Amino acid sequence: MKGEMALKKIIFAVCLITVLLSHFAPAPASASEFARVSNKDEKFLEMVQKKTLNYFTECTNPENGLVLDKTSNSGPPDYSYSPSTTAGVGFGLTALAVGAERGWIEKDRAKRLTLTTLKYFYEKIEHVNGFFYHFTDMNTGKRVWDCEISSIDTALFIAGAIFAGEYYSDPQIKKYASLLYYRVNWQWMTNETRHLCMGWKPEDGFLKPYWSEYCESMLMYLLAMGSPTYPISPDYWHNFKRPYAEYNGAFGHIYCSPLFTHQYSHIWIDFSNKNDGYADYFYNSKMATLANRQFCIDSAKEYPSFRNECFGLTACIGPDGYLAYGGPPAGVVNDGTVAPTGAGGSIIFTPEESIKTLKYIYRKYRNKMWGRYGFSDSFNIGRNWFARDAFAINQGPILLMIENYRSGLVHKLFMKNRCVENAMRLAGFRESSGFTHDMSRLKIYRNKIYTTSEKPRTVSMKISDSYGLDDTGFDSAVWKKDAASGIILDENFLQGGSNCQPGYLVSAHLRDNSKYLFIRCLVNDSELVSRKPAAEMHLDDAVEIYIDPENDKFQWGGAKDFQIIVSPSNDLSGIRIGDAAFKGEKAKLIGSRFRRLENGYEFIIAVPKSDFLLKPGVCGFSIAAHNADEKLGSDCKFNSYYGDPGIYLGILELQDQH
Repeated sequence: MKGEMALKKIIFAVCLITVLLSHFAPAPASASEFARVSNKDEKFLEMVQKKTLNYFTECTNPENGLVLDKTSNSGPPDYSYSPSTTAGVGFGLTALAVGAERGWIEKDRAKRLTLTTLKYFYEKIEHVNGFFYHFTDMNTGKRVWDCEISSIDTALFIAGAIFAGEYYSDPQIKKYASLLYYRVNWQWMTNETRHLCMGWKPEDGFLKPYWSEYCESMLMYLLAMGSPTYPISPDYWHNFKRPYAEYNGAFGHIYCSPLFTHQYSHIWIDFSNKNDGYADYFYNSKMATLANRQFCIDSAKEYPSFRNECFGLTACIGPDGYLAYGGPPAGVVNDGTVAPTGAGGSIIFTPEESIKTLKYIYRKYRNKMWGRYGFSDSFNIGRNWFARDAFAINQGPILLMIENYRSGLVHKLFMKNRCVENAMRLAGFRESSGFTHDMSRLKIYRNKIYTTSEKPRTVSMKISDSYGLDDTGFDSAVWKKDAASGIILDENFLQGGSNCQPGYLVSAHLRDNSKYLFIRCLVNDSELVSRKPAAEMHLDDAVEIYIDPENDKFQWGGAKDFQIIVSPSNDLSGIRIGDAAFKGEKAKLIGSRFRRLENGYEFIIAVPKSDFLLKPGVCGFSIAAHNADEKLGSDCKFNSYYGDPGIYLGILELQDQH
């Protein structure tokens, strides 16, 4: 059996090498214009690049080419400090070639390490249908942390391999680069759906999430479409959503919150002066970067890390762990943590602003943010916190995007590849000038931006202890006083998704005594949808009530944090109540009333205070609503307040009964 398998591998390799030259023959280089950089900035950028290259020359295992996911920025690498990251190897392969071109590393050394890496990945490291694990042991190459076979990490590695094949005049490097690319079965990763899956595990099979919306996956889709062995249909390019929104009436773009999602694909693919009928994605990333920067400036009073010359919300390590920080118009994840890769990775889009930020961080925080491998990952001035480590996937974009800004090297060589050229054609890209977005093909969203300075405060009205659920019906006098006050969820509180029902609205009013918190909700909804089982009722039309009794940040599944879900029953004759993390035990304690209305429904629930740890004073409290319309096509969530990371809720004040 082993001999038969070996023979099949040889036949496979020979067949692929036969077509190698036709698919990897160089194409004519396109003309590119590069910004003129002052001598002072040129020297600064060269210093940043050269120092950052140290990460990929020192933190790469010379025996196999594996690259540390992270390492301390103050000393030599320790291969036991972290596992290897497959995406980091892709960045590293590209970085080695840049270093060789610049003369910062001997070209022969770069070639040897590149060939070692490609041979190891083709011949030894474990794969499934050509896809690799997200994280592996630095010495053995074995899977760690029960991680997934990762589609995006594989794509980033393949991009580095393709670039290496184009850069070096070495037939062995070119051979292994193409064999690795040709082996990836992109069709398998679709799992016969409309999108590429995010990954696969031997224990569970395909992961639930798919690459269904615009993000860093553009590179992966193009590689999959351009594959000469397992190509996916060009339809997949049109299947992922492209949500469009503005920030404060400007900087409109197809959005995804962290800046890296607008950067990764652009490291290798030159999207400038091109469009696919939807957008000029270079322009789109420029607008995303400017929106991110403006949000940082607007938030400077709350977070001292931010200022005119310092921005960059993107995935990085923070005071509370690694988080996908990001700004509007998508959901904001922000605690004042800035990552240099946010600005550095966007230098081709916003050169002036990015260089200013990198120079500011270097000048202001050099003693704490500059080390053996260049910039440390991130910092948070408000928390007096500075990262000690550097991360491969954040160092790579700094080095490589600066190179694209200075010379266009990565773009010029990668775009010469015939498979990439074919993929761009299949996706419908054409040269253009002045094109930004085709708004007739994009869905416009207007998402609520939640900031801590605007955290809402609601005061519950006190009522007599003599009132119970039977005394607080829909016609009870307790609801008539201050009936105009309360919490309103309308289009101004759209947290995410698409609402196609203009009249949709939820209003909530609160009353309490020493025993109960009474919540009355009126839901104006012309199309009620209730199809899911009780465990998934939050995906139907539903109202969600979040309670953080100690007001110390809501935690999913927390023993002292509560998520109450109220949804119409499947026959729309009553309501279902769930409690998310407590398997229905808390929900059983909640009394309720329900009535159907001509244009929606209304309910009252009585939440027992002692069982939900509510006492006089303030607690965290927010109300959200999910609107699902089958005929109208709505699928969205409204929220009175939701601050991430945290999670921060609004404030509910419960007054002392006396």
